[in-house]
Amino acid sequence: MNTTKNSSPASDEIDLLALFKVLKSSYLKIGFFTLFFILLAAAYSFLATPIYQANATLQYDKASQVSLVDQMSEMMPLSNSNGQVDSEIEVIKSRMVLGKTVTNLNLDTQIAPAGFFDKLWGDKIDAVVALYLVPEDFIGKPATLTYLGDNKYSLNIEGQVLEGTVGILLKQDDISLLVSSLVAEVGQEFTLVKNARYSTIENLRNTLTIAEVGKGTGIINMAIKGADKTENVQILNSIIQNYVDQNTERKKEVTNNTLLFLDEYLPKIKTKLDNYENQLNTFRKKNESIDLSLEAKSALDSALQVEEKLNELTFKEVEIQQLYTRNHPAYQSLLDKRQQLLREKEKISKAIQKLPNTQQQIVRLTRDVESEQAIYNQLVAKQQELSVLNSGITADVRIIDSAESQPNAVAPKKALILVLAAILGFIVGCAYVIAREFFNNKIKGTEDIDALGINVYATIPFSSYEKKLIAEGNKHPLALENPADTAVEAIRSLRTSVYFSVMNQGNNLVMVTCASPGVGKSFVTSNMAVVLANAGKKVLLIDTDLRKGRIHKAFGLSNKLGLSDYLSQSDTSQPNIHNSVIENLDVICRGKNVTHSSELLMSERFKRLLDTVKGQYDIVVIDTAPILAITDSAIIGKYVGTSLLIAYYGVNTVKDVELSLKRFKQNDIEITGVILNGIDAKSDDYNYVYEY
Repeated sequence: MNTTKNSSPASDEIDLLALFKVLKSSYLKIGFFTLFFILLAAAYSFLATPIYQANATLQYDKASQVSLVDQMSEMMPLSNSNGQVDSEIEVIKSRMVLGKTVTNLNLDTQIAPAGFFDKLWGDKIDAVVALYLVPEDFIGKPATLTYLGDNKYSLNIEGQVLEGTVGILLKQDDISLLVSSLVAEVGQEFTLVKNARYSTIENLRNTLTIAEVGKGTGIINMAIKGADKTENVQILNSIIQNYVDQNTERKKEVTNNTLLFLDEYLPKIKTKLDNYENQLNTFRKKNESIDLSLEAKSALDSALQVEEKLNELTFKEVEIQQLYTRNHPAYQSLLDKRQQLLREKEKISKAIQKLPNTQQQIVRLTRDVESEQAIYNQLVAKQQELSVLNSGITADVRIIDSAESQPNAVAPKKALILVLAAILGFIVGCAYVIAREFFNNKIKGTEDIDALGINVYATIPFSSYEKKLIAEGNKHPLALENPADTAVEAIRSLRTSVYFSVMNQGNNLVMVTCASPGVGKSFVTSNMAVVLANAGKKVLLIDTDLRKGRIHKAFGLSNKLGLSDYLSQSDTSQPNIHNSVIENLDVICRGKNVTHSSELLMSERFKRLLDTVKGQYDIVVIDTAPILAITDSAIIGKYVGTSLLIAYYGVNTVKDVELSLKRFKQNDIEITGVILNGIDAKSDDYNYVYEY
């Protein structure tokens, strides 16, 4: 018996070349996945609704605002222009602006053809709903609108059926519907839905893109995406108009509030002014003419300047408190400025107190009169100015480009989708092939057999010519029909190994078995017998697979009076031997099918038969049943000198071979070598044979 060799442990490193070969051999699967994804992408690109984009450009120019707050920039750290533009962008996105657009354009009402194909091909089907109001319980629930002909329609909402006329308001209970236009065939159905206002605003906000073009430019670019070009333009123009209107109204509100304050405050100032003037005149008459010293004049001038500034701050506070809370930095800056002026006023008051009493009194009275006179004049001038400006007030924003839709759809990007789909399909296909190969526990090459410590006697490539012969019903071995086939060449290599094994063992009985059916055992044994006979050796081929043996079919021989008949009948002197099937080759067929093959093969008659033919032939090739199916091979293995086990590439697992070796070892039978049959193009073993 031959001794087996120990193989080195398999490497854990990834063999990139082997991986590439696996991918190359599976190009059809990868191509299928790639094509499948491309077709899916093409179908999506064809069926998907085209999305168009409309754009508009605004300019936010705060310099045009008529507000006293802007005149305070030199004394207050107001927010920078970038932050102001960002805040205006948030105003545009607010529910105050978008909600008005939703209401004006009735965007929370959706109507569409009910049928799938009507949506795709219904270019001549159209319905426009100008008003649709339902109770809160019906929000988000679809209703069915059916065209009845003659401008009549029916509305089925939650089982309640109403009938109306196009162009006439339909009102019943809390349901109101005005269909302004309806173009459809009689019986055409539409799905009508009233969506929640909040969700509609959120959806609209998600379709909007608003950004400043360059920091500090004040240029705002607006874009909206949707399936309807006209609707996109309408929505964007409505948003812009609503934003401009609220900006104008806000400025008017500030100006009106200031005018109201002036209307209320001016009479009070006029009364105080008259009172101060009367007091001054009375004092002058009583004390006749009094000349002020230089020191008194200086104190008076300083006091008047401080009072003027305090009065300006009071007026500015009226306006700024309409914009900010007291915690805002701008408001805090104003309060700090006021405290500073009050401290300065207190210093001046202390300086005045050092003057003579008459001087003090005349300075105070004169200060009060002139201060109130300045306030009064300033307020009257501002009232007249605001009255004029209020009639022609404009927004801080200027429309540079009104909304206009791009002519071509921005989505779906068909070319990009197809390219990405092809890449994704290729990746998925490769991943599938690699995963399938990774989880495949089938025999992939001789290294899998070597890892079990058993010799590989031959690797026989898959023969497409043999497959053709089987399809045509040919009853001759491949070695006779096509001697130059690569599979036959591999079997000739096997012949050499078998010949030397027989010489070493001193036993010319050669057993060929397998782990499981369907691995080409009869193909290998019949062709091996032919090439041995062609080499000038006198060969006997015995089919001992008494249940499913098919050697007789391989050679087109009669199966009567075969081995099973000889072993089961004691009066038969010898089995029916088909002599000279080809030159130097005799064959014993299996005979009739039996179920007790093990008992027959264990009989003394079978042992005597082997002893007899062993001396009559150079080599006796014995075709046996699969070892994992029945124990016949273990029985025959006791008599032979060379035992060969056939494993099929990509069909048998390493576990099959390992279990078969274990079965033979339990019966003290050592397998001489393994024949790896059916090698295909993915294996390196195939390349070696093919290239040679």
